Amino acid sequence: MSAIRKKSIAITKYLEELLCRSDAEAEKDGAEKLYQIITPANPAKRGAQLSILLKPGLLGGVMTELEEQGVVVDERKPDVVRVAPAPLYNTFSDVWEFVSIFKTACIKTDKGLAQGEAEPAAFAGLNSNGWSHIK
Repeated sequence: MSAIRKKSIAITKYLEELLCRSDAEAEKDGAEKLYQIITPANPAKRGAQLSILLKPGLLGGVMTELEEQGVVVDERKPDVVRVAPAPLYNTFSDVWEFVSIFKTACIKTDKGLAQGEAEPAAFAGLNSNGWSHIK
């Protein structure tokens, strides 16, 4: 296995662990679950990205908050964010910072403190192929 793939597996696993830990801490404190990872946990069954299913209605606000913080992720409407730490240039510190920004964006949006694009219908913004448009 190449060094790049080894780092890819390690950095994606680190992202997964931080997201799961953050989610577990929130649930322990009695907070509502705002997201869940829907990508297979087994590294052999996934690439470098994790798909994160957000609580319905959070996508627009979370994306706005992430963009304002300079974070680039992929969105799949109606409620999925895809995050891919690139092993060639992302660091473990970058992943730590992302999780902090992401968690804050989810909480702010859930509390109504972040405003995003309103989604009038479940699949608003999808083109005929089922893909969301690039902004």
